[in-house]
Amino acid sequence: MVDLVKHPIRLLTATLLLGGCIHASVRRVVPEPERVAQIAAASREFSARYERGDAAGQAEIYVEDGIIFPPGRPAIRGRAAIQEFWQLPAGERIERHRVIADSIVIVEATAYDWGTYTVEGVRGGQQYRGGGKYVIVWREVSPGTWRMHLDMWNAGPARAAAP
Repeated sequence: MVDLVKHPIRLLTATLLLGGCIHASVRRVVPEPERVAQIAAASREFSARYERGDAAGQAEIYVEDGIIFPPGRPAIRGRAAIQEFWQLPAGERIERHRVIADSIVIVEATAYDWGTYTVEGVRGGQQYRGGGKYVIVWREVSPGTWRMHLDMWNAGPARAAAP
């Protein structure tokens, strides 16, 4: 065995070789209030369209190859299928839909958004109220324009949404 302390060139070579094998990448998350506000605006627009019963408008807030993961159902792929999912049956309406983001992390043209939601409406002639948790992966399709790529939610305790 070679004593590296007695052979400084070998010590330097070994250090450089090991240094080349170890690579740590640290990505700093920088707050981006303008881009977070753009995502929040898209989310509010989704809620407004849902309250109007505008399934086509809701589907436009997804990328063409978007995927939703409704509770207890298989994944639904593509804007046309997503529009069909959001089409409200006769006699059903959404009176209020609010989303509260707990975190929106943006990495380049992708954003990771999670939080809670509340929903109120009429189904089968009866008022109902619900809510739960969600995770959305957004894609920036052009500067300042964000569309949902992946959308997953489930029922559960939700915080009271702001008016």
